[in-house]
Amino acid sequence: MLLGSAVREYVVKERQRQTTARALRYDHVIDLVPLGMGAMFIDLGMTPLRDLQNADRALTEEEANLLRQHPLAGAAALPEGFNSVAKMIVRTHHENLDGSGYPDAMPADQQHIFTRIIRIADAYDAATAQHVYKEAKSPARVIWEMTCGPFHRFFDRNLVRVLARLIQPFWIGTKLRLSNGQYGVVVKYNRRNPFAPDVVIAFDREGQPLAKSELVGPVELGNERTLRIQSCGDEDLSFIYHVTFMDDAPCPAIRQSLFEAAYP
Repeated sequence: MLLGSAVREYVVKERQRQTTARALRYDHVIDLVPLGMGAMFIDLGMTPLRDLQNADRALTEEEANLLRQHPLAGAAALPEGFNSVAKMIVRTHHENLDGSGYPDAMPADQQHIFTRIIRIADAYDAATAQHVYKEAKSPARVIWEMTCGPFHRFFDRNLVRVLARLIQPFWIGTKLRLSNGQYGVVVKYNRRNPFAPDVVIAFDREGQPLAKSELVGPVELGNERTLRIQSCGDEDLSFIYHVTFMDDAPCPAIRQSLFEAAYP
């Protein structure tokens, strides 16, 4: 809902572009209620498959086929009078922008704007959550993978860029090790490039606080060519300065776990 609210004009533009009706009421195309309703029920079809949710093993071919059908099962389980757009969201929430999703491998030009929004939100949630079969990824890793990393082709580029601005990879107060060995503390977001926040250099190379007179900044990392983010905690963040392409991450025909079925 946060993402939908942030791109309301894009929602209107896309819904008007895809409709066959001669005219749509503005208050109808901008209505986000179906988006929220659909979001609450996207995994209704997983209810009979609860045993698979904690399975710390590869799925069998039969289980994988059941998994690929859960969007259809969920939509079919909703009442007949349920909002049709919300039901469509449940049915299509695992479709990828490049046509590699399931259950229908739907091409991009047929995907509803709400489907694309839900796909992004669901993928981000799956990747940053802790699972029995998968360690949670950091927001920085997930946002990078979805925007300019190996999974970027699965998502609407316009939407995922807005997500990166809404859910910043480095929150205010985050302590980052910089390429000069010192540590900077995030003091301001960069809306144009979430991976280049403003920092105050407040710790020395050993991680000890600098005296007030020795503080440097705020430093705009987006304008610094020689000063880069090196790590956050134990995580090496050098990957954020690289752009990869989809050939590096082929989409598997059969997902081996529930995590791989949701992310990417």
